[in-house]
Order: sequence, then C-alpha cells, then structure tokens
Amino acid sequence: MESQVEHRDHDVTGCKKDLRVEIPADEVEREIEALARKYARKVKVAGFRPGRYLWRSSSALRFRLRSEATTEMIQPLLEGAIDSYKLQPLTEPALKDLHGEEGTPLNFTLSFEVIPDLEIKDYRGSRSVRIPMRSGKRMSTRNGLLRERHAQYVPLEKVKFRTAI
Repeated sequence: MESQVEHRDHDVTGCKKDLRVEIPADEVEREIEALARKYARKVKVAGFRPGRYLWRSSSALRFRLRSEATTEMIQPLLEGAIDSYKLQPLTEPALKDLHGEEGTPLNFTLSFEVIPDLEIKDYRGSRSVRIPMRSGKRMSTRNGLLRERHAQYVPLEKVKFRTAI
C-alpha cells in the first residue's frame, strides 16, 4: 500500500506510541470496490441479478462497506509500521481520532504500549542483594493467620436441606 504513516512519541516515558496514519481517498475507494464485488457475488437481492446490486445507491450499505474496508486496511498498515520502526508492542492498538468522509483521505491514530528501550550502563562492580526465601512452614502459618483475620462468621438460621430421593 502507498499509505503515508507518520510516527510520533506520545509519552515522555517512551512506553506509549502513536502511529498517525493517512490513507489516500482513491486507495480507500479501491478497497470499498473490492469488498462490494466480493459481497455482490454472494448476496441475493430481490429485483437484481446475482452480482448486479447497485450498492452505491444504498447509503447504509456504503457506510458498512467503508467501515469494514477501514478495519481490513488497519492490520497490514500496523504490521508494516511495527516492522519499519522496529517496535515491540505490548498491547493491542486502540483506534483514535478517526476522520474521513467520502472523497477525502482517511486519517486516524493507532495508540499502543511498547517495550521501552533500556540501556544498562556500568553494571559491573555493583552489588546484588539476596532476599531470603521463607520456608514452607512459616508461609503456611502466616497464611493461616491472614485467613483467620479476614474470616467472617455468619449464623445460619432455618436452613433447609434438600435430599435426593
């Protein structure tokens, strides 16, 4: 695709990235045409021969085709941008600021979190601290105390038990 993808940082920590995407109007129209041809072969509309439905006359259908074309175009663009910028996403992208009427370019922003770039400097010579592990008996005693502290005693009054016959 010949889409223009612009990348900019969203957060000073470097963990959240925004990908600003602009898809030319003619490319969106080609995708809508392809989807319309695909559905025209399958759909049966009264009064029309198979594959001859005039989808341009239906604004509701045109809107659905445009939204589906947008979702189908997002994934390849995202994968290409991730590869070109060498990003490592942690979350699924969130679609924000979607703009684009018929005949205008489609503009939107994909926002997601990435693994930050870390540079470890001068780690040689630094000391590590060993944290002692608790034994199984100490842990079970501690868990028992916590369980007793948070227990609630609720009286059961007039409980009817059903027995299977």
